[in-house]
Amino acid sequence: MINTSPEYKQALNEKRRFVARASCLLKNGTVLDFDKTNLMAGGIKIADGVSGTSKFEVGTAIINQLTIMVFNGADAFSDYDFTDAVLTVWVGMPLDDRIEWLKKGVFNATDPTTTPGVITLKALDNMSKFDQAYDGGIGFPSTLQSIVQYCCTQCGVLLVNGEFPNFRYQINKNPFTDTTNITYRAIIAYCALLAGCYARCNVDGRLEFKWFDTAAFDGIIDGGVFDETTESSYQTGANLDGGNFTDYSSGDTADGGTFTDALLYHHIYSFSSLSVSTEDVVITGIRVTAADSEDTAGKKIEGETYLCGAEGYVLDVSGNPLIEAGKAKDVAEYLAGRVVGMRFRPFQASAIGDPSWEAGDAAVVTDRKGNSYYTYLTNITYSTGGYASISCDAEPAARHSADRYAEINKIVSDIKKDSQQKLSEYADYVNQLNSLAINAMGYYETSEMQSDGSTINYMHDKPLLSDSTIVYKKTIDGFFISRDGGKTYVGGMDKDANIVANVIAAIGISFDWASGGTLTLGKKDGKSVGIMEILRSTTTSTGDIMNAVIGRWDEDGIIIKDGSINLVGTENVGGKIYTYAFSVANGKMITSYPFIKGRIDMASATAEKGRPIMKMNTDTQLYMGSSDTNEKLSSIYVQADGVTVKALSSSNPTVYIQEKLNTGDIRCSSLSGVAADFSGKVKAYQLEVWGEKSRIAETKNYGNRLLYCYETPTPYFGDIGTGRTDEGGICYVSIDDIFHETVNIGAGYSVFLQKEGAGDIWVEEKTSAFFVVKGTSNLPFSWEIKVVQKDYEYLRLEDCELQDEMDPDNYDKELQDIFEHELEVHDKEMEELINENFKVVSGD
Repeated sequence: MINTSPEYKQALNEKRRFVARASCLLKNGTVLDFDKTNLMAGGIKIADGVSGTSKFEVGTAIINQLTIMVFNGADAFSDYDFTDAVLTVWVGMPLDDRIEWLKKGVFNATDPTTTPGVITLKALDNMSKFDQAYDGGIGFPSTLQSIVQYCCTQCGVLLVNGEFPNFRYQINKNPFTDTTNITYRAIIAYCALLAGCYARCNVDGRLEFKWFDTAAFDGIIDGGVFDETTESSYQTGANLDGGNFTDYSSGDTADGGTFTDALLYHHIYSFSSLSVSTEDVVITGIRVTAADSEDTAGKKIEGETYLCGAEGYVLDVSGNPLIEAGKAKDVAEYLAGRVVGMRFRPFQASAIGDPSWEAGDAAVVTDRKGNSYYTYLTNITYSTGGYASISCDAEPAARHSADRYAEINKIVSDIKKDSQQKLSEYADYVNQLNSLAINAMGYYETSEMQSDGSTINYMHDKPLLSDSTIVYKKTIDGFFISRDGGKTYVGGMDKDANIVANVIAAIGISFDWASGGTLTLGKKDGKSVGIMEILRSTTTSTGDIMNAVIGRWDEDGIIIKDGSINLVGTENVGGKIYTYAFSVANGKMITSYPFIKGRIDMASATAEKGRPIMKMNTDTQLYMGSSDTNEKLSSIYVQADGVTVKALSSSNPTVYIQEKLNTGDIRCSSLSGVAADFSGKVKAYQLEVWGEKSRIAETKNYGNRLLYCYETPTPYFGDIGTGRTDEGGICYVSIDDIFHETVNIGAGYSVFLQKEGAGDIWVEEKTSAFFVVKGTSNLPFSWEIKVVQKDYEYLRLEDCELQDEMDPDNYDKELQDIFEHELEVHDKEMEELINENFKVVSGD
């Protein structure tokens, strides 16, 4: 509901004609102003909705649409590109001394069309910005607040208030494992449902979560109708006790307020057509079905269903992936507290329009017979210079109980797959502030003289402070902001420089301390990462302050200098309490008690001799096993979905086995008897086999068959092709450049020809770049070239055992001695660290 002044309401009753204007910001920064001089009569049409056009829904995220028609008879706007233009629209009521302008929204042009003399612009509100494919970047567990804020950041839309209803509700597991067909708008709608709200973009283009004002009609005394009844009193309307003449304080009291009090609902009674349902809708219950899940074995578990309330007019919620298995009861009970008991009358009407109407407002509709109905405006189509189409849409109670209500999964939107450059959050706020500044309206000011001669100043949005909704109060104690006419102040700054605000956007913030909830570092623009640094300030001998970085967390990891990480805890294992600790200090990892239940025992304090079971050496090598034969590892068993070896500083990771392997030292087995089975590429520096080398080829009629390699005493590469001699009996065959770089052409090569017709051909000449075939004219032929492989020119029938002795990877005895010495040194160091850490943890 847009706040208006009493003068506006009086002018509305006098049926004065509205005026309109719009500001158009083009992509290139040009601002165009449209007003009565170039806007067509009835040239602004706005479709505003918070629910479907045939049913009453919870958790919607509907895109509102603007259609604006601009006169272009003199081609004043023909040279402008309106694609992606941003339109801000106002509708005003002419009063005696001014025009009271009502802002109607911010819209983004999508489909500019031109007819002779008229430019028609269709634009969507900022909810359309959420129609992008979700990038999968939300981390779980996550609250509704975090999810909504992430969507807003990614799509460049500001959130009015992060503390919307149920904003702390937490989703534990990622429900969006397949993001192919999910949009940010669908996620916003999922969150709106769990909040018991509808999501909409307000007149400033910012996202807000709202719900119908169920208390709007509480203060109304209903006189009912002159119903036919056999009872002694009418059965409709409210009951009030008039008391007695003996005690005038007896009886009920009702305060009708004043004529200037703002109503919480619209009273609509001027129609060109009106269709009202025969009975009220009363929501009696809400039935919630949780999303399906999987157990630890991967077996599907169907989500449970829970009904809160009673059968009758029941809203059925299903298909929301944020409702996890086991949470249906909690969600149903929360939603029932917001929805169950709502009473309203569905209707459809064509009425004299009022631009202060907004979808979601409460209304009292009075027909020509004087019958009044309490209802809500779920869909409005407002047009300047014409009737407005308004409705409260809901399924009839008789049909509703048998139908299901799929609230969100049917959101249809064009998913924008385009990779777009995202602005930083700060730039988003600056752009939004700039847009507000360009289209800002003026304010009214009231000064209130105090008894001591001081003054309190108010800035407000209506001529009278009492009629205003937005109020800025300036006193010696601070500057305060209210959105409810001064009843409560939700932001501002006091005289001690304490600030209460919704969102702060800044390039830099310096502080001594901070306290709050979630800290997110980094710009969510797809290319920037967050950095956290911890500094230690010291004073030098010259008196200067020097800040040294002692801790850093960035995309490369966490670095701690001159510090340690300590994790200490207790665990009950088989009725016995164990105290354990894990420490990282000076580059070494230590545990004071063996990790249990499948955890790795690293440098255990229980190892009194030999070397630890696992040890990280100073040269970043990881040793497993013990030099003491009594503590040696009999085997290493890895149970995992995958084991990955990755080199950080080289593209060639190495798994090195010190001793020469005998037959069976590395064993790979399967039920099929295959020693090793690789489904991807296999790369080896040198491959030697004793058996066959073959390729499995699939045939249509004979199954899989083995084909064998062509072996040569010297490593060769070959190439095959076809050619034809010309009229002169000559054909030049070029040697492929890439092939040329893999072989040693200078060592000579062989060419084999196969003629494919009558005549004769031969190799006339061979060069490093081509060879010449000569013979019968126009004779087709096939050719094959074989050249010794580059860097393998001197290999020919080499002795296998001699090759092994020349292998550069064979272990050097001198290096082995150094290796064993290093182990002894580190065994001693580790044992000292273990014992020291164990004393610290145990308190000995």
